[in-house]
Amino acid sequence: MILAAGVVSWLVLRLASVVEAAIGKMGMEVFRRIMGLIVTAIGVEFLLDGIALHFPELFHFTGH
Repeated sequence: MILAAGVVSWLVLRLASVVEAAIGKMGMEVFRRIMGLIVTAIGVEFLLDGIALHFPELFHFTGH
C-alpha cells in the first residue's frame, strides 16, 4: 500500500503541469479555493472533536 501511494503521488506530481495547462489559470484558482475550503473544514472538524473530547457537556458527547 505504501508503494501504491508513492506511485500515485508520483503520477499526480508528474502530471501536474499537464493538468494546469489543461484547466488554465481560472481553473487552478477555482481548484485552490475548493481545496482550501476542504482543508479548512477538516481543520474545524478536528478542532471541534478536540473540544468535544475535553468538554463533553458542551456537545452532549458520550465518547467514541
